Amino acid sequence: MRALRMLWTLPNTLIGLVLGFLSLTWPRWDERGALVFESDRGFRKLHSRGNYIAITLGNAIVTNPDPSKETMRHEFVHVRQYETWGPFFALAYAFFWVKLWLEGQDPYRDNPFEREAGGI
Repeated sequence: MRALRMLWTLPNTLIGLVLGFLSLTWPRWDERGALVFESDRGFRKLHSRGNYIAITLGNAIVTNPDPSKETMRHEFVHVRQYETWGPFFALAYAFFWVKLWLEGQDPYRDNPFEREAGGI
C-alpha cells in the first residue's frame, strides 16, 4: 500500500526532490515515509517574508536544519494529505488559497489543509 501512495504523490514528489536537491543537501529517509532535506542554504529566500520553516511537496520535505517535532508533525500531516489527494493536492490547496484571499481571509492560516495540519 505504501508503494501505491508514493506513486500517487509522484508528480508532486518530483518537484519536491528538485527543490530539495537545489538546497544542496542530501536527504535522509524518515521512517514515516518521506525524504527530508535539512538545509539553510537559501531556503528562507523562497518566501518574501523569509519565515518559512518547511515546505512539503509529495513525499519530500525541505526544511531548515534541526526542525522541531511540532514542525515535522505538521509537515507529515501534509505528506498524508498528498497521499490522499495525489496530484490534485496542489490544485486544491491553490484553490483555497485564492478563494480565501479573494474573501479577505488569510490564505495560509485559514486554509483547511493548514488547519488540519494544526498551523504553525
